Amino acid sequence: MLLFDSKIFDGVQITGGWLRAPDRVLDYQGIAYLPTDIGPGFVYIQPSYPSWSAGYEKQRESLERLRMRGAITVVLDTLPEDIPAGLAVFISPDTTLALAELATVARNRAQAPLVCVTGSVGKSTTKRGVAALLSRLGATHESQRNFNHYQGVLLSLAAIPSGTAYSVLEFSSDLPRFTLPKAMIAAPDLAVVTDIQFDHTDCYPSLAAIADQKSLLFRGLRPGGKVVLNRDSPYFSRLAAAAYAYGALEVISFGTSPLADLSLVGWSPEAEGSAVEAVHRGRRIAYQLGIPGRHNVLNSLAMLSVLVALGLDPQPCLPALAELASLPRHCSLQCIDLPGGQIQILDDSFSSNPASLRSALETLALLTVAGSGAMSGRRLLVLGAIDELGERSEELHVSLADPIMRFGIDRVYAYGDQARHTCAALPASTVALHTLSAAQLKDALLADLRPGDWLILKFSRHSNLGERLWPALRSLSTGTI
Repeated sequence: MLLFDSKIFDGVQITGGWLRAPDRVLDYQGIAYLPTDIGPGFVYIQPSYPSWSAGYEKQRESLERLRMRGAITVVLDTLPEDIPAGLAVFISPDTTLALAELATVARNRAQAPLVCVTGSVGKSTTKRGVAALLSRLGATHESQRNFNHYQGVLLSLAAIPSGTAYSVLEFSSDLPRFTLPKAMIAAPDLAVVTDIQFDHTDCYPSLAAIADQKSLLFRGLRPGGKVVLNRDSPYFSRLAAAAYAYGALEVISFGTSPLADLSLVGWSPEAEGSAVEAVHRGRRIAYQLGIPGRHNVLNSLAMLSVLVALGLDPQPCLPALAELASLPRHCSLQCIDLPGGQIQILDDSFSSNPASLRSALETLALLTVAGSGAMSGRRLLVLGAIDELGERSEELHVSLADPIMRFGIDRVYAYGDQARHTCAALPASTVALHTLSAAQLKDALLADLRPGDWLILKFSRHSNLGERLWPALRSLSTGTI
């Protein structure tokens, strides 16, 4: 599958030059900036410091090791001491710039419609669902994992394969200086905003500011581009006005409102997902959804709205929604067998904000009703402090106490300094532990667990709590602790 040939480096304004050029036109099979993502026939972009995070410095590997992983070309910012045989090397003073130029070349070459999905919650699930639906109609490229930051979007663009019918990328608004540049490079044909909720309030102190930052994605729309928005959001009108101001041809809406273009008629939770009925311009659309939770029902409306916006008939694609599975650590349900019973675990530990906690607790309640009826076991919550909330951190952590009490959580194991504000707002009998020690939390939780319990894991992957807890939880069934 031809992604690039040497002319992209030699003749299309890629800043830098060859230290060792390839001796023939190469078929690149992919592109990566993490050594562990390299596959056979890959281009590897060595992250430059300081334009990339300093953390990437720790992941540098020798050229020989990169070659052994499968790289056939590497892009570096410094001269290497030696170059293994069979490896082409391109030198750029800043590999972020080289990646941006590669992404621009690939995007300009691509003829397939490109969909960018953003929002405070639901980005990864919606992106995956849109890709699954479009895959029923043609070859579809999607961003790896949740590569939604600046370098991740550039990588996903640069890796668009030739012959792709559709591309679907996840798009974040993390640091203000990155949102507009990556929007202009991505140049989407269709922009999707799932919802506006409190997230990254260290950068955006209000929901209006978050909505305005998300709307910068519309600035990059190609002529004739369209926008899909959540009609239930209080910021729908603000986002729609921005879309038209930035040149959108049309705004397509979804939600529970009867004013939405794709409107929810009804839904019912089932043991493994939901049965959903919606209406679009008088036409009823009924389908099974393979992932649980009301928030995912709304995400599925966003997914179908993409097909509507692209002028495609959703009906032939609906089986893809029934086949969707929860992404790892996105409200995924697992169980641990113990002598005398099981522990059910709802793992929503990929990322965290107040809205996603409410969604996880609501999903837990639905699962217990749709599955085995009234729940006999306790509801235990491992709650990690939420990062990147800035001056609103105390206020937003206090607000978490309301859904915790409303959904009947019996015991809370809280981790991180800011989680103390949540604990202070809860009844003392509900707080099993607040600690800054992951090891202490693990030991206390394991000592407390018993058959029949439901355990909710709600924290960010960056906390590393999952790496502590999951091996210990799995070992319960093997008796190795």
